[in-house]
Amino acid sequence: MISSREAAERLGVSQATVLRAVARRALMPAETTPGGHHRFRLEDIEQSAIAAAPNLVNGAKLISTSAAARLLRVSQHTVIRACREGRLEADEITPGGHRRFSETRIRELAPLASDLVGTGAAARALGLTVDKLLRAVQTGALSPAAITPGGHRRFASADLSSMGSLNLNAHVNGNGAANATS
Repeated sequence: MISSREAAERLGVSQATVLRAVARRALMPAETTPGGHHRFRLEDIEQSAIAAAPNLVNGAKLISTSAAARLLRVSQHTVIRACREGRLEADEITPGGHRRFSETRIRELAPLASDLVGTGAAARALGLTVDKLLRAVQTGALSPAAITPGGHRRFASADLSSMGSLNLNAHVNGNGAANATS
């Protein structure tokens, strides 16, 4: 028999995570001592470790919400909200309730950091305010290259550098309507 601390070490999670899994009945102790300490059979823990595969799913490395957020270039809260709203699905949920994602799948969703920039960086690159940039998007004078799972617009750096000589201010007036220019 092994303790909850030893079970946590073998599973690669915290002892608190093991205790939460016991409380939710996702992990069953073989016995509980009179002092309330849980004891587990080594075979059961090893089977749980193999079944859960804490950092591998079908051979792919799993990453946390914060790592996924870094790859997607959004906040961790945006990743969590995208999961809650069904726009992004976790590959696994740990016994402690943490979402884990296939690194390969997130990298496929994530543009290369040097290729795309956010709304603020795009506005600075074009010499516009964010409001004028958004008006240019609304009028069709400028299109985002991608929209993240959290709904954030991303613009291609290459497109922005080629537009550098264009003056979008001439195409968008203060009301958000496109000016007819020849």
